[in-house]
Amino acid sequence: MRKLAGILLAFVLAAPSAAEPFSSDTYGFSADFPAAPVIHPEQDAVRDANGRVVSRTVLVQAGTPHVYSAVVVVETFEGPLPEPPDRILTESRDACLKGWSMTITDSAPETLDGHKALLFHYVHTSGHGGGAGIVAVTEGKKPRVYILFTMATPKADDATLAALERMVGSFHIR
Repeated sequence: MRKLAGILLAFVLAAPSAAEPFSSDTYGFSADFPAAPVIHPEQDAVRDANGRVVSRTVLVQAGTPHVYSAVVVVETFEGPLPEPPDRILTESRDACLKGWSMTITDSAPETLDGHKALLFHYVHTSGHGGGAGIVAVTEGKKPRVYILFTMATPKADDATLAALERMVGSFHIR
């Protein structure tokens, strides 16, 4: 889970092109990003003691440096989840917030398209920005963890803030 926080932090402020909805059968989600998202190459996230890949991640993001960022990370497991879903939800949320020096302001368990999820809001410890996020877990043959983060700085205008809010509301797992 901590590697996910590092991946999010490394790519959080890439520049977008034009706005458009995003839908992926490969990664099993859809969301209305504020701008055309960039799909970064998949990476091995976790390996077992024998060196076999246990999970892989992909990062889908849009943003304007120092203004806003909209990110979805999808971690796909090759077998069963390594921990109970409730623990994965909490640890994933907390690791990402810690990596970004964010403080949680509220968090609530949710059901998102039939899957366990947490919806939360946060602020930067410096007071310069914040946003909303969703962490969701799917179970089954190839379980997944979805982490959605939106972040805005004080430079974001009202239209950008509305677009980020729409993205959170439009996020769906298939």
